Amino acid sequence: MDSTSECGGYTWQQSWKLLRPVMINMLLTLAMWLGVYDGKSDANMIGMFMLNSDSEHTTGSDLYDGLLNGIGSVVIIGLVSFVILALAMFDLKRIVELWISGSCLAVLYGVSGMFLYDLFRQISLPYPYAEIYAIVNALSYGTLGYQVFFTRNAEPWLHQLYVITNCSLVSVFYLRMFPVHTAWFVLLFIIGWDWFAVLTPYGPLHLVQEKAADYSQDILKFLMFSADSGDSNTKIAKNVQAELVLKSSPTEADSDSENDSTETAIEGNFDDEDEMQTSCSSESMTAFDAFHDDRVRLGMGDFVFYGVLVGKAACSGSILATTAAYSGVCIGLLLTLMVVFKRDDTVPALPNSIALGMLFHFAVIYGYDLVAYVSSECF
Repeated sequence: MDSTSECGGYTWQQSWKLLRPVMINMLLTLAMWLGVYDGKSDANMIGMFMLNSDSEHTTGSDLYDGLLNGIGSVVIIGLVSFVILALAMFDLKRIVELWISGSCLAVLYGVSGMFLYDLFRQISLPYPYAEIYAIVNALSYGTLGYQVFFTRNAEPWLHQLYVITNCSLVSVFYLRMFPVHTAWFVLLFIIGWDWFAVLTPYGPLHLVQEKAADYSQDILKFLMFSADSGDSNTKIAKNVQAELVLKSSPTEADSDSENDSTETAIEGNFDDEDEMQTSCSSESMTAFDAFHDDRVRLGMGDFVFYGVLVGKAACSGSILATTAAYSGVCIGLLLTLMVVFKRDDTVPALPNSIALGMLFHFAVIYGYDLVAYVSSECF
């Protein structure tokens, strides 16, 4: 069984269960971004929402535009996070669930539909057919996705596949929307935001975990990629069963025979161990319980920004620089999982990966110029 040490991080086997989908996600994002859009943003998507030198809304400098856009984007992310936190703290569960599920539906039907339309137009389908095919395929994709995210009937691998695909769609959407240098500034500022949100006492992602016990584990399907570590379901079921046994015992002075009869009665409600595991883990578990099982999890936002990084790196036109960014993300994630992570802690997955990805990318991009300059000066 894969396990973590008492004070150490994940093992290589556990880390690989997250590294592999991250690698697939980044490759899929590159395929979508370069294959359909040729690595070009769309000024029509930007509109009046961001500063852009190609429009009348600009400071006159792409660098300053990107800086201000980056600040504004991260501020919006922060405001949304604190709004969701406030709703959770005031026990407005229904609104929180509607917000999260509505965002999922928007990606399943809306963002996928836009991408499919652009895909069919890219392969030169005439206008009415491209629109019809996009609608039909988006409805099919969204309907299957609805079954994956909103029911308990879908296989875990199908949920993992949809998480990877949805996150790639959102990454490409952001890449299309961010003008010129904006993505780099967003990635730079998101490092600080992720650190604050997860690690500081007043960070929204840190505080919202206090309300995790109020929500079913099903809500995590909208928020995280989950890699099964093997026998986690068995452990979950046994823990929940133990809690049920303890709750059914009135006092500590109850006799052993009463405890044994209670446990036997509980176990007797299940025909076999699999049925017990399914019932306990799916109906009794809260999001708090799920956070403390043996599964290895990664937030969907992490997938999205990894994709944005490699997609933006690909805009340089350098295969080597893009590969460097890709490698930096992978190395940073492994560093986070195997070294930084501590048992029962939540750690931010973006800072190390984004920082190394950007560092490696720009080292390759400007390394050639630096070497050429030094060579010309010395020789």
